Amino acid sequence: MKTRPAVIAHRGAAAEAPENTIEAFDLSVQLGADALELDVQRAGDGTLVVIHDPTVDRTTKASGAVADLTATALGELGVPALAEVLRRYDELEITVDVKDVSATAEVVSLIEEVGRVESSILYVEDGTGAPAFASYGGRRATSTGQAAWLAGRVRAAEGDGTQYLPPGFPEVVHTPLAGPDGPIVSERFILEAHRSGRSVQVWTIDNPAGMRELRSWGVDGIITNDVRRAVSLLKENDETC
Repeated sequence: MKTRPAVIAHRGAAAEAPENTIEAFDLSVQLGADALELDVQRAGDGTLVVIHDPTVDRTTKASGAVADLTATALGELGVPALAEVLRRYDELEITVDVKDVSATAEVVSLIEEVGRVESSILYVEDGTGAPAFASYGGRRATSTGQAAWLAGRVRAAEGDGTQYLPPGFPEVVHTPLAGPDGPIVSERFILEAHRSGRSVQVWTIDNPAGMRELRSWGVDGIITNDVRRAVSLLKENDETC
């Protein structure tokens, strides 16, 4: 019997609450999410804060660059500090997506400070070559480019397509279904990733058909905005997984 995928709340329960807010993360927990995914930028006073965009324009009622605002001002807009979120949800695994690559070392230091290395996945889409990413003591996530490269190896190989992975290849294959050059995720892709000792998390899946297909393929985690639907589909009737 296949283990059901983990339900990973993308920026919290973003289908029902403002993304990357305490409200969204709390709702995720209430709905039964297994893990969280969030984004990090650096505020003007150097505080690491949880927000996706480099500006507050899209997700708050204000406007301006995150880098021009203090953590206090951002907090008044509903943007929490990363330290608060890491401590508040200490029983859940969190994928930390570092949007400001230059803040990677600071994010790693904070994760270490709060004792969350074992339960925090580090994701830096454009910074997988950074020393702080390479030396992180917890699990690291692939970039989309790395996942697409792995998919190409799997398609081209008759046997195990992962046997010649380069040293230091991340422990978590964190990927969309497809990249700019075509499909990435398939049942065989997941199988080969597992053979290499890696887990696979796919983003961002909100439709039931996609969730069911990934579950049948044995994916480890589904990153979704629609936590309520994912929990209903994936966590109820676990015996069918």
